[in-house]
Amino acid sequence: DEAIRLAKDGKVILVRKGKPVDPDRVRGLYRIRLRAEGEPLQVGGQQTDSVRPTDDVRAAGGLLARLHATRTLPPIRRPPRDELDAVRRALAMLAHLLPEVDTRLQGLLQRITRQLDSRVSDVSLLHGDFSADQVIVDRGHCRFIDWDRCAAGAAAIDLGSFAARLEMQVIDGVLAPAAARATVAALHEGYRLTAGQLPAGVALRHS
Repeated sequence: DEAIRLAKDGKVILVRKGKPVDPDRVRGLYRIRLRAEGEPLQVGGQQTDSVRPTDDVRAAGGLLARLHATRTLPPIRRPPRDELDAVRRALAMLAHLLPEVDTRLQGLLQRITRQLDSRVSDVSLLHGDFSADQVIVDRGHCRFIDWDRCAAGAAAIDLGSFAARLEMQVIDGVLAPAAARATVAALHEGYRLTAGQLPAGVALRHS
């Protein structure tokens, strides 16, 4: 198998359920991931003074804008109803854990539903799971990895995903809130420099 040979040569990585697979022991189905040279995008740390994003963050924003401007679209779509289904699942889990806030969660779901239903978004090529750890930097050049959730949908999905993942790091205590805010601002700056403006619905997808 050509993919197994390339994996043994170190040119690609075989992945099953998000984890690398030993090419000498692979069985059944797997995904193929290109091996990217470089380092993950740096976004700061726990210290509040670590809030100056590098130019690499702005470059990643520009690259994301160029991705969204691509006119060739994959057959897989991410329509608003799929986003609503994900929101419903998340809120249902919260309601199960915190039944005392169920009424507030239902009100939140209704507001999100109205806002998504009222928006008409251009369909763009999406990374689909965009976050800082999906960006590799090599000698000043950025590239994106892990394209297994690539789809066509609202461009704001990728920007919201990036910000939401940073907020999870803040909640986990591995990233200072100021660093997260500065990183998102730098990504948006790079995006605007390339695209002219942010896509509609960024704040909604972030929340």
